[in-house]
Amino acid sequence: MADANLESMARALEACRAHAGDSGLLALRALGAAKIEDWRDEMEHTTDPVLLHQLQGKISGMRDIMADIWPRD
Repeated sequence: MADANLESMARALEACRAHAGDSGLLALRALGAAKIEDWRDEMEHTTDPVLLHQLQGKISGMRDIMADIWPRD
């Protein structure tokens, strides 16, 4: 299910990249970075190994999406 959510977010980001101005893309980038921070904070406060694994996957997926949308030069 998390994979489907990340794929959906990737498609939405691609659409925004195609249609939004720079300010819209910057806002989406900030949102992605904020989600990663939230997930890191959540990781610090849980001992559930399943949840830790899920959060690590979300962080990795978000980083992959962001790298696809905003590749480094």
